Parts: sequence; structure tokens; C-alpha cells
Amino acid sequence: MVTRLRQTVRGVCIREDYKIALNLVSRDDIFGKASYYELPGGGVQDGEDVSKALEREIREELGWRGSSIRCLCEIWDFYYPIRQENHTQYYLFRLTEDTGVKNLDSMGDLLIDKTLFVTFDEAIDLYENQPDTAIGNLVRNRELQLLKAFKDYSKYRL
Repeated sequence: MVTRLRQTVRGVCIREDYKIALNLVSRDDIFGKASYYELPGGGVQDGEDVSKALEREIREELGWRGSSIRCLCEIWDFYYPIRQENHTQYYLFRLTEDTGVKNLDSMGDLLIDKTLFVTFDEAIDLYENQPDTAIGNLVRNRELQLLKAFKDYSKYRL
């Protein structure tokens, strides 16, 4: 049974060198002890426009400014330990300016160990080889196929 519904937004955030941002997340909580990679993003606040939420999340987590180009897909998944259903929209997001200032102040932001900028192939390899944990598998299942499907298309559509 779902006890909570959460709307989230995440970005396939691409710099002009075609490297994308991945956050390395580490946690030891109800989801277990795990380190895994995840695309930047997070929750949409009440009354907040989805594209504005993504811009805010990218500024907070990466310290970059930019703009959404297009919605790539929407994925629904379920976090069993807390009975939460997530509705996540994924956007292609062009990074244009590194402000050098992150605001890692939310609970989720505090789990970010570091941000990497990698090629699509490197990101795919990181996802495929991350440790086998419940939360890591959930994130891998929702993001790996997206990256595989989009990697060749991305260079021609920025």
C-alpha cells in the first residue's frame, strides 16, 4: 500500500564537452548501507513548476546554471521500506554556467559524497558495475536504460 506520493525531477545534465553529471550517493539508513550513482535532481515542492524545480535542484546539487531542453521520459517506482511511490520526470538539461556554489542543505543533498562529470559510456559502466544493493538496484533500473537509449542521440540534439 502506498502511504506517500512524491513528485521528483532529474536531469541528464550535459556540459558543452558532452560529459554528464553523476552524483555519488552514500547512505546508511532504512534503505540499507549503500553507495550508488544517481542523476542530479530531487523533489518538486508544492506549487513549484517542474522546470523551475529542476533548475533549483541543479543549482543546489551541482552549483551550475542552465536550462531544460526537453522531457525525456517519466518513470514511476516504489520505495518499499517507506511505502513511497515516486513519479520522476527526466529532462535533458544543458549546463551553461558553473557558479562554484552548491547549497547541499536538504536531507537528500547531504547524502551526496561527490559529483563526477563523465562520458555516457563511463556513466553506463559505473551503473553496470556498482555494488548490488536494494536502493542501488532501484536507481540503476530506472536510470541505466535511459542513459543507454539516449547516449547516441544526445550529441545531435543540444
